[in-house]
Amino acid sequence: MKPLSNISYWVFTIFTIVLFSGCKKNEITENPNPIDASVDETPITYQSHIKLIIDNNCKGCHSPSPLNIPPYLTSYEEVKQSAQQGTLLSVIFDSNPKAMPPNKPLTKQEKDMLTVWTNNNYPN
Repeated sequence: MKPLSNISYWVFTIFTIVLFSGCKKNEITENPNPIDASVDETPITYQSHIKLIIDNNCKGCHSPSPLNIPPYLTSYEEVKQSAQQGTLLSVIFDSNPKAMPPNKPLTKQEKDMLTVWTNNNYPN
């Protein structure tokens, strides 16, 4: 067998590196923030899902008392208005220190529910 020439050796080496550099074992490219499929199958409504999330995580500050911090999130209309303005989702997905709620971020499932609810035009 004839040995590879210097040029053939480098062409073969570069080809091999290029070929294998694009391959990663069992790598799956997916959406970095996929919506949980189980959330997508359930009709998400304000009364059944969103109100509980807001009451448990937001209403303590975003109501007339005790802290009186606007926007108020005490009713369907107030939460819907915040969602329509884009404020609701922007602050829960914000990664800087102003993200809400400040003490404990919402779970992925809670964020997914709010996203689905918003994308489905805020069913009550």
